[in-house]
Amino acid sequence: HQDLDLYTEDADDPTYPGGWVEIDADGDPVEGSEPYDTHYHGTHVGGTVGAAAPADDDTPAYGVAPNVDLQHGLVLPDGSGA
Repeated sequence: HQDLDLYTEDADDPTYPGGWVEIDADGDPVEGSEPYDTHYHGTHVGGTVGAAAPADDDTPAYGVAPNVDLQHGLVLPDGSGA
């Protein structure tokens, strides 16, 4: 979303590559949050979207968008939310 500044090119940023935001119960970004997954759904979806075969392998890529740069957000902590 255009109101969330997620993207970073700073390799020293713990959210690199891509970006990260955690949203609290009030819908506000949690300052200083570092990437984590509370219910494994985001990890699963990220793999489904971005899975790619190694560059030196003839195995086909199976992700929807192989080699994509993802921006992640925790919006449903523990797998549920209002």
